[in-house]
Amino acid sequence: MGKRFHTFWMGVAVASLLVVLAVPGEAREWKVQGRVEGKESDKAKDVSGIACITEAGFPRKCLVIDDEVQWAQVVIVHEDRIVAGQTIQLIDDTYGGKPLELDGEGVAFADGYFYVMGSHGRPRKKIEDTAKLDARIKASSQLIRIRLGSDDISPEGHVKPPAIKATAKLREALANHPKLKAFANRELDDYGLTIEGVAIRNGILYAGLRAPLLDGRAVVASVPVSALFDETSGVPNLTLHSLTIGPGNGIRDLVVCKGEFIVLAGSALALNDEEAGRYSLYRWTGAGDVTGSGVDVPVYPKQKGDKSSYPKPEAILPLEQTQDGLRMLVIYEGAEEGRPRDFTFHWK
Repeated sequence: MGKRFHTFWMGVAVASLLVVLAVPGEAREWKVQGRVEGKESDKAKDVSGIACITEAGFPRKCLVIDDEVQWAQVVIVHEDRIVAGQTIQLIDDTYGGKPLELDGEGVAFADGYFYVMGSHGRPRKKIEDTAKLDARIKASSQLIRIRLGSDDISPEGHVKPPAIKATAKLREALANHPKLKAFANRELDDYGLTIEGVAIRNGILYAGLRAPLLDGRAVVASVPVSALFDETSGVPNLTLHSLTIGPGNGIRDLVVCKGEFIVLAGSALALNDEEAGRYSLYRWTGAGDVTGSGVDVPVYPKQKGDKSSYPKPEAILPLEQTQDGLRMLVIYEGAEEGRPRDFTFHWK
C-alpha cells in the first residue's frame, strides 16, 4: 500500500470509437477479516478464482477457491475489505486414502448458480504411479455447479446447505475436439491442456485456456451450460475462439463485465518461483479478437507468509464504476490469502 507504479494505457474500441484506458499510479491493498482457508489448516496461498452473486453494490456475497483444496469458501466483499465466511465441500475424491484436490482455477455465477472450474489438466508434479495420475486428472476434470442465492448466505458468510452437482462432460468435449485432443494429456510445460478462467453469459459457458496455444494465440472454448449438465445427451460440441493477447500468453482469468469480457493474460507455460512474467488485461466482446492492446498488471515481491517469490495476478473481480473509472480487484497466486489489491481504470 502506498507504492507508486507507472501509468499504463490500453486502447479499447467501444461503439466504434477509440477509448483509452489507463491504470493509475496507486494501488490499495485490502484487509482480510477471518481466514481464507488453505490446505492443512493454513491460510490459503493459492487463491485462484472469485465470483459474486451481484455485479454491483456492497457488501457483495461471493465465492473464492484455492486450487489445492476440495472446497470453496464464501466471502463477503465490502468496499475495501474481504470478510471470510464458511467453506463448502465440493468433491470427495481420494487415492490411497488421501484426498485429491479439485485444482479449482475459476469461478463464475449465473442464474442462481456458482460454477467452479477444475483445471482439466495434468498435475504439475511428476507422478510415476499411472493409477494415481489418472485419479488426479479425473478429480481436476470437473465442473461443479452450486445452487446458492443471496438469501442462502448470511451477512456473516454462513451458508444453508446447497445443492451441488458435478459434470465431466467438458473434459470429454475438450479431449474429443480435433484441435485440442493432442494436448489433452500433455504436461503444462509441453502446452498441455489447462483451464484457468470461466465465465458465463446468456447461458453459454466460456472456458479460458491457459494452454495450449493454437497458432500462437490463446483459446476460449464455449458451450451451452445446459449441454454440460444434460445427462441424456452425448458429448457437446465446442466453439473455439482465438485471442491475440501477447506472445506466449494464455488466459489466466476471464470475467463478464457490463456484458463484455475482461481477459487476464499471462504466460502459458509454468514459470519457476523466481519468475513473474508479464500480466495484462484485455477486453473482448465475445466475438472476433480482443479490442485494443493490453494494459499491464503489476506483480509484487514476496512478503512474509507468501508462497511464491513473485506472487502473480491470478483472479480479477470488477468492483464498481466510479466517476474516476472502473475499479477492479486483483488477487495474487502465491500470496497469503491472495493479497487482494484494487486498481481503478480511467476512461478518457
